[in-house]
Amino acid sequence: MMGAQDWMALVMLGFMFGILGQFIRHSLGMRKLKQEYAGNKAAYDAAFEPGRMWLSLATGGVAGSLTALGFAGLGETNAVDFYKAFQEEKIPASFVLGLIAAGYSGSDVIDGFIRTKIKPSSTD
Repeated sequence: MMGAQDWMALVMLGFMFGILGQFIRHSLGMRKLKQEYAGNKAAYDAAFEPGRMWLSLATGGVAGSLTALGFAGLGETNAVDFYKAFQEEKIPASFVLGLIAAGYSGSDVIDGFIRTKIKPSSTD
């Protein structure tokens, strides 16, 4: 059974690799934005939203954390015994790549859920 420190390490590991996945995605988006506004710095500066970037990175981290918890929740049916892997500090590459992929794509799931389920209040 995993202790509290193991669970925290798992959540933080998921968060860090989720941020990495979202950072990769964001970098690709920034490259596309830069190409779209090539030569027009004012338009580029207006299109870039730093707040959205930070929210995006945080959302990727949350997606990575949730995925890590989901993987650990598979328990003994999973090919990896997470308790043993954490004790021996031997985390499989497939687990790390899964967390990066969750950060890359998982933020879309969370963002889509928020946009469809949480309606903005009207200012009537």
